[in-house]
Amino acid sequence: MSESKNVKPNIEDVIENVLNADVLENALSLIAYFRENKMKPGWSATNVWKISYKTYTVCFIRLYGAADYHNLKAGSWHIVPFIGEYEEDVLSDELKEIVWTNKTTCSGCGKCALELDKIFGKEFDYACEKSIVFTNPDTDAIECIKKLIDLRREDIKEGKAKKHKYIPMKKGKFMEIRRLTVADSSDLLDLLVRLDNETSFMMFEPDERDTTLENMQQRLSNTNESMLGAFDNEKLVGFISFSRGRANRVKHTAYIVMGVLSSHTGQGIGKLMLSSIEKLAIKQNVTRLELTVMTHNANAIRLYEKMGFVKEGVKKNAMLIDGNYFDEYYMGKILCV
Repeated sequence: MSESKNVKPNIEDVIENVLNADVLENALSLIAYFRENKMKPGWSATNVWKISYKTYTVCFIRLYGAADYHNLKAGSWHIVPFIGEYEEDVLSDELKEIVWTNKTTCSGCGKCALELDKIFGKEFDYACEKSIVFTNPDTDAIECIKKLIDLRREDIKEGKAKKHKYIPMKKGKFMEIRRLTVADSSDLLDLLVRLDNETSFMMFEPDERDTTLENMQQRLSNTNESMLGAFDNEKLVGFISFSRGRANRVKHTAYIVMGVLSSHTGQGIGKLMLSSIEKLAIKQNVTRLELTVMTHNANAIRLYEKMGFVKEGVKKNAMLIDGNYFDEYYMGKILCV
């Protein structure tokens, strides 16, 4: 057997073969910076390298040819520097703007890395130590990356850094959970129609929903309702919404509705969406979440109870489906804020 099969590829060699000429120089200069400062690039997976310092990860570099869910185009690359709970004044205003511009959201921040409340003083709905992703960084971005790496190295030297921990989703899926906007109106409407046809656990019967695209755009513009979507390679496969009470005495409460395509059930998406909507609710000073679920929907009830919801009562004959009445449970969860 050839020994070459056990040789890990050298990052400089692969970069020169993969990257376009207009981004190659910056990538090579950054690798040189790592080596000069005793940070070792270690091969992690196909076209993926982990950069380490004193056994701690400081960043990941991925090139075109890495796993498809990284969405890298031919000739491109990106770098994910690890960040921490840094004070706002450790970066200049110019560098902070560069960081915030490159903020991304993926499969439930805090699930595979250290969750953050703020990034250099700015609050985000979701953030973790891997939320900043630079794709084909220019010269200014490279200088910003070096500053972030320097901050990480200082934390490592001072014993403040935590080691990277990765927790994959079930079945190896990579999901993006993010806030839905007006731009998602058409995709959301299509998803709801599909759910109406797939399951009897939704409110509407097949072909009953008369929501128009304009209705959906208005709904996603409603400040009293918040909606998140689950995306599998940019395809919307699930949603969760919560609507706050309008009167002052019930503004602290929110009612939840959620749904996931049958092709994506059993993969942990519901748990991710519930966890994400709870974080959003807390940020909006909501202290009680509530929902209803048919009493024979055992999988949903099991999920809700696992996430801390409790049964509070029964709605008798709440739903009429194909001539048969079905009961629903009232369920609620009190949040700590």
